[in-house]
Amino acid sequence: MISSASKLNAVAQLARELAQALALDARINRALACMSQALGYQHVMLLVPSDAPQQLVMLACVGYPGGVGATAPFGRGAIGVCAERQRALRLNNVQRELMLLQATLPTQEASEIPLPGLTGVQSQLAQPLLVDGALVGVLYAEHDRPGYFGAEDSDLVQLVAGLLAPALLEAADSSEDETEPEPAPPSLASRQPLRVRFYEADGSVFFDDDYVIKSLPGRLLFNLLEQLHLQGRHDFTKKELRVSHELGLPAGRDNLDTRLILLRRRLAERFPFVQIVPGARGRFSLILERPVRLERLKGR
Repeated sequence: MISSASKLNAVAQLARELAQALALDARINRALACMSQALGYQHVMLLVPSDAPQQLVMLACVGYPGGVGATAPFGRGAIGVCAERQRALRLNNVQRELMLLQATLPTQEASEIPLPGLTGVQSQLAQPLLVDGALVGVLYAEHDRPGYFGAEDSDLVQLVAGLLAPALLEAADSSEDETEPEPAPPSLASRQPLRVRFYEADGSVFFDDDYVIKSLPGRLLFNLLEQLHLQGRHDFTKKELRVSHELGLPAGRDNLDTRLILLRRRLAERFPFVQIVPGARGRFSLILERPVRLERLKGR
């Protein structure tokens, strides 16, 4: 049993860490590590608004086998209701309160990646991340024991959300602490080509017959693969992506950082033969272990 004092000390330490000039990815990792290790929540996820309206996309998680890129619609399940109302939600007997939320977890009708979740979930805690009244994410924790989350847990997760929310709006390019040596591109001549299909209609990308990602992360991925395939480029900057006419990112809050993190985590989780490796400030590399055969298609 973790004491209240230990939990408060952990959140205070998290505040000190997030005040440093860390990359956004590092801040997300430390916030989720605090929730899972110091606060004792074994199943935690962070979702952010997706490129589609009234929808969230899972950016990072702890305690689940995967699910980065899964979507959750507003108004369905604890996560969706929290996002729609922009209010914290704490349920400690999910079966009894099922009618309130219409479903324990959001349906997956429109998502190619299933949202992970405990099959026997009994307790749920969802906290919106807000900046100036705007929703920038949702922190979600769950447990298979009824009555697991109390008022103290709600307060602690609210504190973590308040610390993490501003970072999701920053152009977090201060990544020196996470800089890795840029690996030399492997020789691809003798390896089986990877068929990459890109559908312009929704930005979805498939590797052979496996769905990868869609929307802005999908357009980003195919754009990088095209440049690598046609020009032999492996190294890129966030600045050039922000001014790319083909990507058409909006001015101001373009969500590029969170979409790159989403793409990098999705690839690492499911397709490790394609890697996005952080480099010096604002730079990254695309590393392939197989040659690619690119196909650009209109509809789907």
